[in-house]
Formats: sequence, structure tokens, C-alpha cells
Amino acid sequence: MDLGPVAQDATASSTRRSRRRGLAIVVGVAVLVVAVLTGATWYGVSSSELAAARSSFTESWAVLAERAAEVSAIVERVGEDVATAEDLHASSADRTLDEAARETLAHTVAKIGVELADARTAVTEATTTLAATESTERWGTAEYRAGRRAVDTASVGLDRVAGLSTATALLPSAVAAVDAAITARAARDALIASAYREHVWAAGWDPELDACQGSVDISAHYGVPAIAEHWSCTGKEFPRDAGAIVVFDGVVTGVFRVDGIAAMLDSSVNSVADLPSGHDLLYQTCIDGQPSTMAEVALTRIG
Repeated sequence: MDLGPVAQDATASSTRRSRRRGLAIVVGVAVLVVAVLTGATWYGVSSSELAAARSSFTESWAVLAERAAEVSAIVERVGEDVATAEDLHASSADRTLDEAARETLAHTVAKIGVELADARTAVTEATTTLAATESTERWGTAEYRAGRRAVDTASVGLDRVAGLSTATALLPSAVAAVDAAITARAARDALIASAYREHVWAAGWDPELDACQGSVDISAHYGVPAIAEHWSCTGKEFPRDAGAIVVFDGVVTGVFRVDGIAAMLDSSVNSVADLPSGHDLLYQTCIDGQPSTMAEVALTRIG
């Protein structure tokens, strides 16, 4: 059937509109596909970064937790050792031969104390960081990265324990030295308790010696540190064998070790010039009361 020119124009116009709508739909679908693909790519990159950040953080967190536990145990042990050393220092007062060992121990403990305080601070910082970063359920990439930086900083802080280890290495020897000093003092005290006692009652010469009230300081007469006593008084009892310990009181005081007979002189032959020298003290007595056998017993001061 012939539609005529008008109908033909209407049909052509309708066909063109249909084509335009089809093209628009195709373009729209294409745009949607591009948008979806672009979004998927961005989401994929974002997800990958998040996973990497989470993994890196988790690994660092675990390392910090392990190190913090190790350092905390070290700090606790060192703290106990320091407390024991401090007790030893306090209890060793007046129980050593001298103060050298105790002073070394005190210095060592003080040095460790500084390092110990620093290490404790590092442990506290690490523990605080671990607690603050333990819950990560809502974290994104930025939070994981920031958390990793905080954890790494706290981990570096734990390196301070190196100074503590160095200082602590000196503690055992310092403690051992004080223990040895206490033992030495106890041994010396035991010797003194069983030592020979000698009372130097005066300084002078023959009149004082003849008074027989004890030994006499004759240093001024001889020109060397010396005391003397008649054999018939208590001179015969004075120890002459090397190693014996003698405690003097009176004009001469102190603890001395006998070094043996340094010289045997004859008063009719020898003079002051023949006296042995270089000794802390000489004790003179005439064996069996004979002036021909004047024993010069040498002594070394030990206290």
C-alpha cells in the first residue's frame, strides 16, 4: 500500500530516532563499563596496599612484643641483682679490710642504676605502644603505616638495653671482690682473736726496762722503730717464728706479723749501726738473758 510522501517522512524520522536511542544506550553502557573497570582497578590497588600495610605492621608488632618481653625479663633480673648488691654493700660496712672493694661496688651499682632506669623507660614506652596498637579492626592503610612507624620507634628504644648489659657485666666481679674482702677481714679477725698480746707500757731505756711492767719503746734511743723487753720479764714468751700475729697496745698500737729473727747481736761487739733496717718494727730481747744473744725480731704492720 502506498503511504504517500507524508507517511514515508514520518517513518524515516521514527527510524532515525530509534537509531539515536540505540547509539545512546551503547554509549551509556560503554561509559558504565569503563567506570566499573576503573573502579575495580582502584579498589584492587587500594586493597593490595592495605594488605601490605597490615602485614608489615603485624610483623613489626610481633617483633616488638617479643623484644619487649625479653628486655622486660632482663630488666627484672638486673633489678634483683642490683638490690642484692645494695644489700651486700650495706651489710659489709666495717666488715672489710679496707673500703676499696665496697667503693667499687657502690660505683658499679650507681652506673647500673642509670642504665636500668633508661631501660625501664624503654620497656614502658614499648608496652604503651603495644597496648595502643593492639586493636586494629577499623584501621586503614594510613593507620597501619602510622602504627608501623610507632612500633619501629619503640623497638629502637629497646636498644638502650645494650648499655645496661655492658654495665651489668662488671657487677659479678665487684660483688666477688666485696665477698673476698669480707672473708679476708674475717680471717684476720680470727688471727687477731688468737694473736699474742703485747703491752708497751712506756717509752724510755734501762729504768723502764728494769721496771718489768711490759715492753718499752726504745725507738728514740735506737733511731729505728723498736721496742725491747727483758727475757726474764715476758721477753721469753714473745713469738719469734715467722707468721705469728702480735697485737700491741699502749705506747705502740697495731697488729703486726712476725717475720722472724732479722739479726742476732752481741751488745759487747755490735752497735746501733748493726741494727737491721727496713722493718716496720723491731722487738729486742736477750735470749736466756744473755747480752751476747740479743734477738732482733722483725715485724710487719698488718693493721
